[in-house]
Amino acid sequence: MPSLLSSHRPGRKVVRAIAIVLASLSALAITAATTLSEKAKPDRVGRLAKEMAASAVSDVDGLAAIFKAQQNVYLCMSPPDPDFLLRQPCGTVAFDPKLFPADFLGGLIEETERGCPVYTVVMAEDPTTRETVFANAKGAEIYAVRAGRGYNPWLLLDSLWPDLASGAYRTEEIEILRACHDPARVQIVARLLPVDYIEAYVTEIENESAFSSSGGGTVLMRYSGPPVTNLILTAIEAKTNGMLLTLAYPNTFTNRVDFFNCTDLADGWWDVAGTTNVNTSTNWIEWLATSPPVMRFYAAGNADTNSDTDPDGDGLTWAREVFMYHTNPTNSDSDFDGLSDYEEVINRHTDPNNSNTCLPTVSILFPANGSGKVWLP
Repeated sequence: MPSLLSSHRPGRKVVRAIAIVLASLSALAITAATTLSEKAKPDRVGRLAKEMAASAVSDVDGLAAIFKAQQNVYLCMSPPDPDFLLRQPCGTVAFDPKLFPADFLGGLIEETERGCPVYTVVMAEDPTTRETVFANAKGAEIYAVRAGRGYNPWLLLDSLWPDLASGAYRTEEIEILRACHDPARVQIVARLLPVDYIEAYVTEIENESAFSSSGGGTVLMRYSGPPVTNLILTAIEAKTNGMLLTLAYPNTFTNRVDFFNCTDLADGWWDVAGTTNVNTSTNWIEWLATSPPVMRFYAAGNADTNSDTDPDGDGLTWAREVFMYHTNPTNSDSDFDGLSDYEEVINRHTDPNNSNTCLPTVSILFPANGSGKVWLP
């Protein structure tokens, strides 16, 4: 997956003519006038609007602070693949366009949500310069903020492995741990709403809620990101009774899914946390990992065996061979002892990676028909 930051250069900005920015903001002000629907309760709308206005960001540094706070929350829950970018939505954030830089505003792409203009902003950390980079809905960089003095991107890693530099770990282990705990792997997506539209936006939310509760209808929710061609964990949310994972999959995917977890990336051994069917009417599902420990990593894989998920035809899925057994998913007999990986793992409970652990073959002579081989447990 190409990184959002692959084309980032320190200090580069997307600059638009000020006249265009001002014209765009003037258009926003003209269309902001709305009336409260009779369906929405004015007192509740007023309270929610006041709460949203109170949390509005007044400048780009405030938006960067939201990014860092969200990044810290999700870094410890990000899937432990160094090449995986966790792009986590943080919802709608009110902002005051008058206080944002012109080049930031000029790069925004206007969308419409609940009759109001909103702007998708992807916030990411440059893994080289450690700048906070802002990109628009098309992934184009529009602004960057330098990291604060003394910023330590390895704060979480140092707290979890304080002895990492003691010599107790191999170089490969240290590299994996650093890659998996790099905060640049966590990106946050916000929907910016101009403060002038807060009341109209909240009113529509209340109308939708009233419509749904009165039996007016429901909307089938779908994964809102770009189409996927594989299984992708798109969000992780802390709940009171566990961690709620969102998994996106191709529209044509109908197989079951294995969810794996582990507590030590350096150890590298995973367990199956659960297996579930997908919802064929959507292209995503939510799965709750109940009562996890303080630190746990998650991954997902296809749980059904076919030519794609079991290329060596040994009856073990690619995901289970890689995460659980550490066997070769393209060779049905990883230790070349004459027994398939499936036979050793499922039937004999021997080590499929050690040819010395296979059970002996005993030949017994039968007077009537010569000799025949039988397996002794």
